Order: sequence, then structure tokens, then C-alpha cells
Amino acid sequence: MLFVSGHSFEFVRGGNWDVMEELLPAFDGEDETAAESDRAAIGGAINVFLDRCNETDRTIFIRRYFYAEPVQDVAGAVGLTRETVSQRLLRMRKSLKDVLKAKGVHL
Repeated sequence: MLFVSGHSFEFVRGGNWDVMEELLPAFDGEDETAAESDRAAIGGAINVFLDRCNETDRTIFIRRYFYAEPVQDVAGAVGLTRETVSQRLLRMRKSLKDVLKAKGVHL
């Protein structure tokens, strides 16, 4: 469970973890305390990141990474092409990585 901007989300509803690997690497090899600390830091960084996004990008991010919707479906929902959504997701992942680094989470 992750809390983002006042909402709780189960990371990837339905257990589709493949899409999360696109966003964040696994916490392999970490002890549970360190992994929990990292998860909390990541949740905080995602809050900061999403607060900075415009409404369309926030919708794209949440539909793709919290609801694990295929890129084509996300594109249709926001009225953009699949290619445009893919490019926005790429830029958002890079931006999120910068926010994570600033919060002290290095992936």
C-alpha cells in the first residue's frame, strides 16, 4: 500500500508487477528495515513528483503505474497517441529519478 497525495493505492492493482519494474527496480538483497525505509522515501518522492505534474501527466502516471493499464488504453483515455504517452512516461521516469535522488533515494 502506498499513500499518494491523500489517496492510498495498492501498488499495481491485480498483482501485475511487470509494469512496476518499468518504474522502479526491486529491493532485492536489502534487509526488511532498509526496504521499508526506501519505500517510505519513494512514496514521499512520488507525492512531490505528482504535485509538480500537470493534470494530464498525473493521470497518465497513475493509470499506467498504479492501475497497470496498457499504454494504448491510457493514450485513448487522455486523447493522445500511444507514442506521445510513451514519450511522456519516459520523461516522467527521468524526472521522478531526479526527485528520488534529491530525497536521498538512489536506485
